[in-house]
Amino acid sequence: LSTNIIHNRLNFRYFATNELTFAIEARNRMFFGQMIREFPFYETTIDIDNGYFELSKTIASGEGWFVHSIIDRAWMNYSKGKWGFTVGRQRINWGVNLVWNPNDIFNTFSYFDFDYEERPGTDAVKIQYYTGVTSSAELVYKIGRNENERAFAGMYRFSKFNTDFQFLGGSVGKDYVIGGGWAGDIMGGGFRGEASWFIPREKNNGSNEAFVASVSGDYPL
Repeated sequence: LSTNIIHNRLNFRYFATNELTFAIEARNRMFFGQMIREFPFYETTIDIDNGYFELSKTIASGEGWFVHSIIDRAWMNYSKGKWGFTVGRQRINWGVNLVWNPNDIFNTFSYFDFDYEERPGTDAVKIQYYTGVTSSAELVYKIGRNENERAFAGMYRFSKFNTDFQFLGGSVGKDYVIGGGWAGDIMGGGFRGEASWFIPREKNNGSNEAFVASVSGDYPL
């Protein structure tokens, strides 16, 4: 069975002032082929929005094809001095590793979703404070339709010994989470890693304690 995709993206920015920026971005895809003809429910697996707001919609369809659109970025950012505030659907990228990112707790994604370079966003409020040239603190609250979809966590980044370090902690869904990561080099080769420890906030809440870690290296040729 074959499936074909025509992928289009629309990105808009409005720089209202030196401190205030607005953005909205949409991902548009046309699906057609045997898979859509043979399995009509295929469309329902695509028309899914995991955010608080329903911004996903099939805008046209026919026999063996449909066009789907989703607004995966819609945010406002205000930056002044050492402070930064971002509200709306945004990409919160806390991962530092090349492929697997246990620290990316707000908008996880499948690495094998290779046609989605921008990666998903999350509906959240983010506050940043730059404590130095190479150090900063972030606080993020992700809104959700219920308690299991909400998240609240903070992270601190800094550089030491020619390596970038970060530590994070908070509450994500049914779990508490603590973690950290690093990105540096050894003899000219990149060396990165990160880990997160998830601990159920309540006993018998359907979640299990888990420790997830990944390490990677690369060397330029």
